[in-house]
Amino acid sequence: MNVQVVPLYAEVDHSLGGRWTSLRTAGREWLWHRADPARAGVTPGSPFVDAGGLE
Repeated sequence: MNVQVVPLYAEVDHSLGGRWTSLRTAGREWLWHRADPARAGVTPGSPFVDAGGLE
């Protein structure tokens, strides 16, 4: 069996308590994104308004 190792990149927003804002490989973004004006009012623990992911 051949196993391909693919780098995985994660981006976090430290101003939002370390919320993950991107999880991607070279060819795919794994978290859903959309622009939302409510993003400016988000604080740690708030529901996600513009990205799916983890805290």
